[in-house]
Amino acid sequence: MSRLSVGLSPEEVLSRLGPPQRRGRNLFDKKKEYWVYEFTRDQKRGKQPRDGERDGEKPAPASEVQLMFEQGKLVGWDHVPRN
Repeated sequence: MSRLSVGLSPEEVLSRLGPPQRRGRNLFDKKKEYWVYEFTRDQKRGKQPRDGERDGEKPAPASEVQLMFEQGKLVGWDHVPRN
Protein backbone atom coordinates (compact mmCIF):
# COMPACT_ATOMS: atom_id res chain seq x y z
CA MET A 1 0.00 0.00 0.00
CA SER A 2 2.28 2.69 -1.29
CA ARG A 3 -0.41 5.35 -0.75
CA LEU A 4 -0.24 4.95 3.04
CA SER A 5 2.19 6.20 5.64
CA VAL A 6 2.14 6.15 9.42
CA GLY A 7 0.66 9.31 10.93
CA LEU A 8 -2.01 9.99 8.31
CA SER A 9 -5.35 11.27 9.58
CA PRO A 10 -8.60 9.41 8.76
CA GLU A 11 -9.48 12.21 6.32
CA GLU A 12 -6.19 11.77 4.47
CA VAL A 13 -6.76 8.01 4.21
CA LEU A 14 -10.30 8.60 2.91
CA SER A 15 -8.99 10.95 0.22
CA ARG A 16 -6.40 8.35 -0.88
CA LEU A 17 -8.39 5.10 -0.64
CA GLY A 18 -12.04 6.08 -0.35
CA PRO A 19 -14.41 4.72 2.30
CA PRO A 20 -13.68 1.31 3.87
CA GLN A 21 -16.06 -1.64 3.55
CA ARG A 22 -16.03 -2.12 7.34
CA ARG A 23 -14.90 -0.22 10.39
CA GLY A 24 -14.95 -0.84 14.09
CA ARG A 25 -13.52 0.05 17.48
CA ASN A 26 -11.31 -1.89 19.84
CA LEU A 27 -13.47 -3.29 22.66
CA PHE A 28 -10.86 -2.60 25.33
CA ASP A 29 -9.47 0.73 24.13
CA LYS A 30 -12.01 3.07 22.51
CA LYS A 31 -9.19 5.29 21.19
CA LYS A 32 -8.28 2.54 18.71
CA GLU A 33 -10.28 2.15 15.52
CA TYR A 34 -9.82 -0.22 12.61
CA TRP A 35 -10.88 0.01 8.98
CA VAL A 36 -11.02 -2.89 6.53
CA TYR A 37 -10.72 -2.63 2.75
CA GLU A 38 -11.60 -5.77 0.78
CA PHE A 39 -10.28 -6.49 -2.70
CA THR A 40 -11.51 -9.07 -5.19
CA ARG A 41 -9.24 -10.66 -7.77
CA ASP A 42 -11.01 -8.68 -10.51
CA GLN A 43 -10.41 -5.37 -8.71
CA LYS A 44 -6.72 -6.14 -8.41
CA ARG A 45 -6.39 -6.96 -12.11
CA GLY A 46 -8.90 -4.45 -13.45
CA LYS A 47 -11.10 -7.08 -15.13
CA GLN A 48 -14.76 -6.72 -15.94
CA PRO A 49 -17.29 -8.44 -13.62
CA ARG A 50 -18.40 -11.95 -14.52
CA ASP A 51 -22.04 -12.76 -15.35
CA GLY A 52 -22.94 -13.95 -11.82
CA GLU A 53 -21.43 -10.82 -10.32
CA ARG A 54 -23.62 -8.60 -12.45
CA ASP A 55 -26.71 -10.36 -11.08
CA GLY A 56 -26.02 -9.15 -7.54
CA GLU A 57 -23.67 -11.92 -6.42
CA LYS A 58 -20.57 -10.49 -4.82
CA PRO A 59 -17.30 -12.37 -5.34
CA ALA A 60 -15.45 -13.48 -2.22
CA PRO A 61 -12.59 -11.15 -1.25
CA ALA A 62 -9.18 -12.23 -2.56
CA SER A 63 -7.44 -10.13 0.08
CA GLU A 64 -8.05 -7.37 2.56
CA VAL A 65 -6.09 -4.56 4.14
CA GLN A 66 -6.73 -3.83 7.81
CA LEU A 67 -5.80 -0.31 8.96
CA MET A 68 -5.38 0.60 12.63
CA PHE A 69 -5.90 4.14 13.91
CA GLU A 70 -5.02 5.29 17.40
CA GLN A 71 -6.07 8.69 18.68
CA GLY A 72 -6.95 9.84 15.17
CA LYS A 73 -3.70 8.81 13.44
CA LEU A 74 -2.83 5.82 11.30
CA VAL A 75 -0.44 3.62 13.29
CA GLY A 76 -0.17 0.62 10.98
CA TRP A 77 -1.81 -1.83 8.60
CA ASP A 78 -1.79 -5.50 7.65
CA HIS A 79 -2.39 -7.12 4.27
CA VAL A 80 -4.30 -10.41 4.65
CA PRO A 81 -4.45 -12.66 1.54
CA ARG A 82 -7.50 -14.94 1.23
CA ASN A 83 -7.74 -18.24 -0.59
